[in-house]
Amino acid sequence: ASTLYSSGGGFSWTFETPSYQSDVVTHYLAGQQGYLPATHYYNAYGRAFPDVSALAEGYQTVFATQNSVEKGSPAVTFAAIVSLLNELRLARNLQPLGFLNPWLYLVAQTHPNAFSDVTEGNNRYGCCGWNGFPASK
Repeated sequence: ASTLYSSGGGFSWTFETPSYQSDVVTHYLAGQQGYLPATHYYNAYGRAFPDVSALAEGYQTVFATQNSVEKGSPAVTFAAIVSLLNELRLARNLQPLGFLNPWLYLVAQTHPNAFSDVTEGNNRYGCCGWNGFPASK
């Protein structure tokens, strides 16, 4: 998120919290009492999203030797990185990475410094009006 763009995020009304998210979601909700949006804005038993994020503005790309500063969806940025990793794996006759979410949560749990956690800010312009979900460790 930035001053120009808000990040999305919240809890699904359609899909239950998957087992690989259960501990993290329980910890998050318990630690945010008094700071969460009104309960009618989210399903505390739904799948939490996003699982990952990435820089959404001010990042550089290179295409045909031309540098460019971009802005866009963090999901597209992350998907592009995974696509490049899969390309490298396939070139070495390895399987593509596949469904990463359970593995991402396992790595975050067993190696807490593996990712840069967003611990400040919120998504107040996202799903829940002016009182979005606060970032948390």
